[in-house]
Amino acid sequence: MRIYLLYCIDKIYDVFSLLEKNVVVGKPIIGPRHLTFPIYSSIPDVKNIAKYQEELAVALGVKPAKVSLTLGNGCYELMIPSPHRQLVTLTGVTERVRSFRPRALDNPLNIILGVSPKGEVVMQKLGTNVAPHLGIFGTSGSGKSEFLRCIITQIAERTDGSTRLVIYSPKIMDFADFEGTKPLLYPITDDPDIITHMLSELEVEMELRSKRVMKGERVVVVLDEFTNLLAKKKRATFYVERLIERGRSEGIILVLATQTGSKDVFGGSPVIRQNLTFRVIFQVWNARESALVSGHPKLDCHLLEGEGDAVVVLGPRNQRVQTPLVNPSRIKALPRTAESMEKPRLILLSGDIFSPLEKLREEREPDEMRGLKERKKIKAENIPVEVWFYLRDRGEASREKLVKDLGFGSRTAANIMESLNKLKVILPKRYKTDTNKVNERRLNEVFYLLGLNEAKKSLQS
Repeated sequence: MRIYLLYCIDKIYDVFSLLEKNVVVGKPIIGPRHLTFPIYSSIPDVKNIAKYQEELAVALGVKPAKVSLTLGNGCYELMIPSPHRQLVTLTGVTERVRSFRPRALDNPLNIILGVSPKGEVVMQKLGTNVAPHLGIFGTSGSGKSEFLRCIITQIAERTDGSTRLVIYSPKIMDFADFEGTKPLLYPITDDPDIITHMLSELEVEMELRSKRVMKGERVVVVLDEFTNLLAKKKRATFYVERLIERGRSEGIILVLATQTGSKDVFGGSPVIRQNLTFRVIFQVWNARESALVSGHPKLDCHLLEGEGDAVVVLGPRNQRVQTPLVNPSRIKALPRTAESMEKPRLILLSGDIFSPLEKLREEREPDEMRGLKERKKIKAENIPVEVWFYLRDRGEASREKLVKDLGFGSRTAANIMESLNKLKVILPKRYKTDTNKVNERRLNEVFYLLGLNEAKKSLQS
């Protein structure tokens, strides 16, 4: 390695001497994947950085895409791939942190993200104002699943019972080692129906915590391949949006991971996109996807080298890291629970009171109250009674038919059609020439809520 470093330094001097520029090369910094050379110059030339980068790549025999020349504090920083890569393990990085920041490992949400090209440990606390939730993106095989295992291991090792885990992944075998660990709130699942039910319970928990103005356990929800889940279960989209908007203040944190390659990389939800300000991005397919996922057009995540090479994006800032690997023996050493994991555990509410889901549902609005509100909503539209019976008899409606058959004015008929659309009583047209078909299930609800069935019977008698 020493001979290679001296060779690189000589080449750097040769390039800048040909460019008639006097520089001094400082002590190189050896990182896990890269070598960084500080190049000091009396007057750094910002305009010709791209030219210098290309010349240095040719001289060092490295592809230009893998060479980075940036302007630091009074010097250039040249970063090139290292011929001898270092293995970054969670055990090794944890020991380094314990030596200079021992208290940082007391909090289970203070996550070790990896090691920077300069050899510095990069950490970030989840659940804060700047990093309320975490999004993980990358192609298949780029290191997402291993990074998720790293996050789960750190939380499971450090928690003292104050932080619980919920894990969903279609690739359930990747997380089978965590089954039965103490922090798990529910068994690990790959079933979309089950995780949707779990998310609904957490949404109820969030509402109760906010009403009682009390804090319970922190819950970290890990959803692997979350875009596929949201595509299969539209109800899950509602729960994820609710939790990502308000969950952090009530101690519920989401970790969402997915493969790139789709325009719906955020599940087609602007709410999820806006609230995922903290992202870890692994290798993606192309520059367009890099700009879409990171929000930075010039970040070039498609040029990452895979196998754990990632970029941490936190708002306007970004930092390249090599994410750590987890030894399977470390996961096997995690504390296990003696109780059966066949039935879901109950959510811990504010303190140490366990309540089943049925009891939580009792605190929501009763059916009579919801029915009363819906009745008021329908009556507020002021739709004439004969319109409801017309819809039941004909099964379809349009502005022209209301004018012709019921004698309404054109403007009145248009307002009635708008109200019917708002109440979802009529279905949208498939073609412009079609009439609007009636939503029979919704129409039956309206007849029940307004008591129109009894009214019709009395008229007939």
